[in-house]
Amino acid sequence: MRTIGIVGCGTIGTAVARALVSKPLSRSYRLVALTDADPSTAKALSKKLKSKPAVVSLKQLLKKSQVVVETASAASAADIVKAGLTANRDVVSISVAGLIPLIQQFDRKPPQKGRLWVPSGAIAGLDGIQSARLGKLRRVVLTTRKP
Repeated sequence: MRTIGIVGCGTIGTAVARALVSKPLSRSYRLVALTDADPSTAKALSKKLKSKPAVVSLKQLLKKSQVVVETASAASAADIVKAGLTANRDVVSISVAGLIPLIQQFDRKPPQKGRLWVPSGAIAGLDGIQSARLGKLRRVVLTTRKP
């Protein structure tokens, strides 16, 4: 079972947290920590969830979690992702636009630890693959599921 921490407890973070504690996902993942720029927002979300994940600082969340889900904001996404990768965590970043400065840093020196997952939903598709091949990526995986 993989442990997960969520950074950002607004609308998207709440939806992700609720999905993670639902029965099908809770067999593979355990939501252990929440953090938010406004700690009262994280505390309110924790109280709503049966699992009552800990409300902690980002530093503590990185220690407790194997996977970090960033749902904070474009303004803070790059710092959160960089901290997660440096801590050798898998990081799922929802605030994709905020990753642009970090990607420019990766051009100079790619991270040696952690893995970054950038879900694209139905937006990227084949255009996303064509765009990705223009960069210096080592590997691209496109997974799509439709009923």
